[in-house]
Amino acid sequence: MNKRIIALLITLAIVPFGFVACGEKKEKAFMSGVVYEESTKTPLSGATVYLNDARLDTGADAQFTFSELEPGATYKLKVTKEYFEPFEEDIVAVYPTTTKEVNLKLKKVAEGFASPIKEVSIAKLKSYDFDIAFGSDSKDVALTMTGSFVAPGSYSFEMKSKERSNTPEINNGKPEEPQERVKKAVQIGNKQWIDDGSGYKPSNEWFPGFNDIFSIINLDVSRLTKSFSAPQAFVDNGLVQIGDKQCRQLRGVSVIEEQLDSKSNKTQKLFVEFNVAIIESGELAGVPVQAELITYQSAREVKTWSKTTLSNFNIPSEIKPPIK
Repeated sequence: MNKRIIALLITLAIVPFGFVACGEKKEKAFMSGVVYEESTKTPLSGATVYLNDARLDTGADAQFTFSELEPGATYKLKVTKEYFEPFEEDIVAVYPTTTKEVNLKLKKVAEGFASPIKEVSIAKLKSYDFDIAFGSDSKDVALTMTGSFVAPGSYSFEMKSKERSNTPEINNGKPEEPQERVKKAVQIGNKQWIDDGSGYKPSNEWFPGFNDIFSIINLDVSRLTKSFSAPQAFVDNGLVQIGDKQCRQLRGVSVIEEQLDSKSNKTQKLFVEFNVAIIESGELAGVPVQAELITYQSAREVKTWSKTTLSNFNIPSEIKPPIK
C-alpha cells in the first residue's frame, strides 16, 4: 500500500480519539451549607446568600446549595439578613462538594436604648374577639382558632386543624393532602357544648381548646415583654391605625431565657423574632392588637410560628348556649 495512504488512514484513526480526549467535560463541584443565629443555633430562613454573582434566599430549613463550580477556584461567599452583621468569606471549591456552616451575629441596639412599650398585657380586656394561627411557619399553618371571649368564663370558638389518616394514600408518588377538621365549642361557666360536624351537643368530656388558646396568647405576651426589656435588634415603625385604635408597630429580635419545664430549674435560650402592633395610649395602653412571633427553642431544637389578632375590645356582649 502507498505510504501516503497508510499515513492518512492512521491519522484518521487517531484524530477522533484525540478530539474526545481534548473535549472531555471537566467535573463540576457543589457547595452547600446552613445559616444559623450564632448563640442559639437557630436555623435562619430568609437569609440572602451570594456566591460571587449567584444569589438565593434560604427557606425554612435555612439551607443553601450552589452547583456548577470549578474545583480549585476561589469564590466569595456573602450572607446578609435584617438585624444581623453581614458575613463574608473566601471559599475554595473542592470536588465533589464543599460544606459550610454560617453563623450570623445579631446587631446590637444602641446603648441606653429604651423600648417605647414597657409591658404587654391583655389583663385589661373584659371581652375580645380572637383570631389565631399556629404552625411551623406562615406557609405551613397547622391550626387556626377564631372566636370570642367574655369575662369571667364564657367563650365560643371554632378550631380548624389539618390531619392525615394513619395510612395516607400515595397518588402519583405524592402523599395525600391533610384533611381539614373543624370543631366548634361554646363554654358558659362550667357548662360546655361541642359540635364535631353533626350539631351542638352537651360535652361529656371537658374540651381544653380554649385553655390552649389562652395559653398561647399569654405565652406570646410573656415572651414579648421579655424581648422588649433587652432586645438584640429593634425597629420602631411608629404609629399605625388598626380599626379604631392607634397602635405602635414594633419589629425586632431578641434572645431570652425561659424555664425548660415546670419540674426542673433548667433554662433554655429562645430566639424570638417579633412583629407586633400594640395600643399606644389610653385605657387599653399596652394591649396587643396583632402579634406575630417566630420562636426557636434551643434545647428542644423546635421552631414555631404564631400570629394572634385581637379586636372588639370590651364591647358589652353575651354568649348564649347553642342548645338548652
